[in-house]
Order: sequence, then C-alpha cells, then structure tokens
Amino acid sequence: MPSQPSPFADVALSLGPYRVQPRELLLQGPQHSVRLEPRVMQVLLCLGRHAGATVTREELLADAWPGMVVSDDAVHRAISKLRNALAAVGDGLAVETVPRVGYRLRLPRIATDPAMQEGATGELIGSASEAESASAQPPAATGVGPVNSMSWHDRSGVRGLALIAALIALGLGVWWRWPPAREVPPQPTPHWTTLRLVPSLGHMPVFAPDGLRLLYSLGTPQGEQLWLQPWDGSGEAQALTDTSGMDYASSWSATGDRIAFIRQLGEDCSVMVIEAGQAPRRLTDCTRMNGRLTLSPDGRQLVLSDRPDPAQRANTLYLVEVDSGHRTPLLLPPGEEGDYRPRWSPNGEWIAFTRVYARLHARVMRVRADGSQIETLAEPDHYVHQLAWRGNTELIYTLAGSELNALWHLRLGEPPRMLTTVGPGKPSIDVSPDGRRLALSLSQLVRQNRRLHLQEARLETLPEPLTSARDLALAPDGRRIAFEQERLGDAGIWLLDTRSPNPRKLWGISEGRITDLSWNAQGQSLAFELSLRGDQDICHLDLEGAVDCHQQPEHRAMAPSWSRDGRWLYYASTAGGGWHVFRARPDGSQAHQLSARQSVYARESVDGRQVLLRARGEDGIWQHDLDSGRETLLIDDAAFAQPRAFEPVHDGIYYVDRSQQLVFYPYRDGIKRVLYRFEGSPPRVLNLSPDRTQLLFAQTTHEQADLAVLTNLDALMR
Repeated sequence: MPSQPSPFADVALSLGPYRVQPRELLLQGPQHSVRLEPRVMQVLLCLGRHAGATVTREELLADAWPGMVVSDDAVHRAISKLRNALAAVGDGLAVETVPRVGYRLRLPRIATDPAMQEGATGELIGSASEAESASAQPPAATGVGPVNSMSWHDRSGVRGLALIAALIALGLGVWWRWPPAREVPPQPTPHWTTLRLVPSLGHMPVFAPDGLRLLYSLGTPQGEQLWLQPWDGSGEAQALTDTSGMDYASSWSATGDRIAFIRQLGEDCSVMVIEAGQAPRRLTDCTRMNGRLTLSPDGRQLVLSDRPDPAQRANTLYLVEVDSGHRTPLLLPPGEEGDYRPRWSPNGEWIAFTRVYARLHARVMRVRADGSQIETLAEPDHYVHQLAWRGNTELIYTLAGSELNALWHLRLGEPPRMLTTVGPGKPSIDVSPDGRRLALSLSQLVRQNRRLHLQEARLETLPEPLTSARDLALAPDGRRIAFEQERLGDAGIWLLDTRSPNPRKLWGISEGRITDLSWNAQGQSLAFELSLRGDQDICHLDLEGAVDCHQQPEHRAMAPSWSRDGRWLYYASTAGGGWHVFRARPDGSQAHQLSARQSVYARESVDGRQVLLRARGEDGIWQHDLDSGRETLLIDDAAFAQPRAFEPVHDGIYYVDRSQQLVFYPYRDGIKRVLYRFEGSPPRVLNLSPDRTQLLFAQTTHEQADLAVLTNLDALMR
C-alpha cells in the first residue's frame, strides 16, 4: 500500500516568541496563530531547523518533497504561503531569498535592556564585529584631568568590560527568553500488510468483533459478494453471500450475531441483514448506489444514510429497527446539505457522520443516538471520505488531497492532527476493536482513451502515451492533442502532434490536480482548472509554457471554456452563491455572473451569440442569449451525469443522452438522430474532429482496489 511517513511529531519547535506545533499544523506568534498546509509546515520545519542559515534549494526539496520531482512553481507557492502566514502571526520571522542559492529564515531581533547599553538606539548591539572595530580604533592623545577622570586606555578597558558584560547578559537573556530549537524526531514509519486480491476488487473493509478477521466486498465477474478473511492474509477467504448483483457497505454488530449490508440488484436496492445461521433477509429499500449504514453495538437498530427519494441529491440519516424494518428520519440536514457515512460509537451513545455543505467540503459531526444533541467536531479544508471510531472519544478519518489521501486523528476536545498520507483513490477505513490496527481500501477507476470512427461505427483504443492520459483536448486543427498526465508526483500538461510519436511537456506542478483542458478557437492557448490544496482556480497556458491563473479568494471555480474570439473565459463559480456560470477576461478582470439558474458548465455557440449551459443537477442543455440574457431549454434528454459531454457545431449539437447514446441535434428541424450507443460507461468529454468523422473520448473500463492493514496504528498515535 503506497504510503509516506508523516514528518510531524508531538515535539514543538521554538523560534524566539514563535512556537511551531507540527502535529497540529499550527504556527503561534505574538499577535495571532494560523494553521498551515502540511507541505508549508514541512518547509517551515526545514528552514526552522537551520534558522539563520541558508538552505539550498536542493536541501529544501530533499527535506520537504522527499523522493519527488517538483517544479519551481510548487516551491514558489509554498514559500509564498509561508511568508503570508509569518506576516499574519506577527513581525519578526521572515523568509529571505538568497539569489541563485536558496532561502533563509530570518530570526526576530531581540532588543537588550537599555540600561545595559550606552547610547542604545533600539538595534541589537554588542556583536563581535562591533567589539573588533572598537578595539581597532587608534588611541587618542591624553592629558591630566580630574582625579575621577580616566585616560582613553582606561575608558576603553572599562567599556570593553562593560561590552563583555552586556554580551554575557544578552546571551543569558536570549537563552532565557529564546529556548533553543529542538529537532523534530522522526515519526514512526507506518507498517502495512497488503491482502493481494488482484484482479478482483476488494473494498469497504470492516473488522469482525474479535478483531482477527476482515469482512469486505469482493468484486468478481459473477458479481460482488461479502467475503471474510483473517486480517493478516494467513487463512483462506470464505464467501458469506452469493449474488449476481452487488453486496457492499457492510456493518457488524459488536455482539457478533448480526451483519447488515446493502444489496444492489439491477435497479433494485435493499438493506439486508444476516443473523447467525440464517439466510440474508431484506429490511427496507434504499436508493441506487448511494447508501451507507452502521449497526448499533447491540444489533437492534441501524442508521442508514439515504436519499429521501431518488430525485433529491442530498442524503438524510434514518434510524431503522432491525426486527421490523421500520424507518424514521434521525436528522434533517438544512438546505442542500447532506449527511453521509454514519458510524455508531462502541458505547452506543453517539453516531458520527459527515455533513457535506459544499462541493468537496464536509464537516465531521456527531449526533446522539436519540437525535437529541448534535455537535460539529471538525471542519477540514478538504473532502472527508470516510471515518471510524477508535474507542468512544477518538475518530480516524480520511481527507482527500489533490493526489494523495491523508489519515487524520481527532481526539474529542483537541485539534485534529495528521497521521500519515496514503495513495490516491477512493478510501474506506475501519479500526480494530482494540484500536491497534486500521484496515484501508483504495479503489480507483481505470480509464482508456478511445477513438470512434463515426461513419463506420468503429471503436479503437488510442496508442500510448494517450491510452491512459487524462483530459484529452483535441486542438481546432485536429492534429494536436493536449492531455494531462502525472509522472513522478508531478501533474503536467503535455502536447502531442499526431505526426510525431513523442509528446512534449508544456507545464507542470507538484501536488496539484489539472482538469478540464479547453483550447481557444485559434489553437494557441489552453484553459484549465487547477486544484491545489483545496483551492480551485482558473488558469490558461500558452504554447511556450507561460501560465496565468486568476484566483478567487473564498470562492471556487471550475470547468473553463473559451469564447470563439478568444477574448473571454466562461467558467462555473460559487462567487454568486451556489454554482453559476461567469464570464471574465483571461486575466480575470471584468468578471460577472452570466447564468440565472445554477449551472456548472458552458460552451459558446459557433456564431458567438448564445452560450449553452448545463444546469446543476438537471438533465438537458439550456441556451442563454448573450444579448437579452434570456434562458430557454433547448435539449431535454442530455445526461447531467456527463455535463461536459456535448459539442456545438455550426448546424447543431452533438451530445450524450440519458440512454448512453451519442446524439446529433440539428438546429434546422430539431429532429434528433442517434449516431452510436456506448457500451459500458459513457464518455465524460467529447472531442470532435474538425471534419466530424472522429470522436475522441475517455471511457471507464473497470475499477481496481486492494486491501491493506496498518498494523502499528497505536504507535502512530503516540
């Protein structure tokens, strides 16, 4: 299981009046305290351990980005964020750039007691250089003076003694007021035991009440069943269920006599329960592929996260009686917020869950089992995928980063802290009853890029390096293909001329995620969405590799596309409250909301007079007139699940409908024509060649996942 040991430990780092709490990602200063991103904290720790000395760029990369190929832009971003954080907590600490070498952390100056100085100016005096310059001054002529007067030599000796005393006192003062920086000891390395299930799909692990076995969902060509196996992989796995559908989201009662799970069979979704020595029985209905559940410790009740009806997008928590199947709402989340991933505490008093309140944002919360009290426990900057109790006062949860997930530990009443990072994918976790181990699965969709020859209805897989590349974007000339690909931890935009086998890299960034590539009509610039540590910005890139991003503080932006004349960028943003389509100049100026309804994607018509919109949560394509602002429904069966899967041309629109068909809608008569039916998953983006004979798209072929157990969770918690 890919993992990276966390560099953060409990030992704090002191830098004069500043205190660094690595495990809490906290920087405390005389004026304020701020939380840092993990990578920024790593940079601060590296510079702090060499405070006052120059750290070369190579040393910084080896310490803060170990084993990664990192672009200059990633380093500059981290340094910039660190400088902003230092400025926010108070004057004194600062990061200085040493040209062509690296960086240096400048420590705060500590003023001495004025009584210790003669003619003090408020600057730190008494340095070795000043003592040397004082002793090097030539003696002056002397004469006879009053008895209490001294010669120059006498005075210089006294001044020298006073200077030495001042230096000693200053040293004692600095020692007293400024504890020496302590090295951060290395964090214990996570130890993983992997259960090899390839080519099957093993996910959603749950520990048995004895802590010795794992219950998980195992996908095979015959279906997805529940299987049971010793957590260390030492024994044979055995199937608990037999279905041609999907059995998943299992939960085991602490008494060990009941297992609940969800069964998906075609369009039918059911909550099932297995009792000792009996066949599975159905309790209640659920919505397709959306539910999660947790059994109470005594097995008499369960909490189900489910939609009130299939038309609604947000989930609600329901309390279900296991004997009768009777179900009642436990919570009613406000507005468009939804409650997900419930987990019952071992003592049966609380249910922890996540409340999703914005795209890729969720709170960690808990509610009493009777619904009488609800509390917010944490509000992370990233999306919470899964959570699990460790005892009755601690939670482990996963946060989704741009490329890696992270395991976080939350002890009630204390700030959360990161334990370690794990690989990319969709995580699912559970903690053993004794709290010593953690089971983890990471599942990922595997996609292949394909070319559809429309006239022959012939499908072929694109050759490497395009086979597994992400976000293909066909240039207007039909000859060049831009794509996103990750190599050695670096997300980059690459360009391939179809007449040459070798692509070239235009631009890259470490720790970021690049999506939604879009060419301008002139084929000279690419717009894209950059996700970096929770921020989503709109950027554009020219073919020489120059990038310009316009950030929107406190707002998110995604899915850019160009106007036909290249003078405007359309994109979706939360700046207007909810998601709406905006239009702005490429430099971010003159931004204004365009769509009246909530929308997530836009493309300008070929004549530049209309903008075609995909409404949020609705099937169909809407037409927005740029002159009047009027919005009308143009196509009613375009699948919302593929909001970017449409392509306007001069005489109509190509799009993917609800039946996973490629359809052409002509403007002239509006009579739709089905061109092709996709087998398996439909494409997410359409790239139509200029002559309209070929279509490039990415298609999901399968899902893959493995199970692993973190065997030293208790050591990481210390």
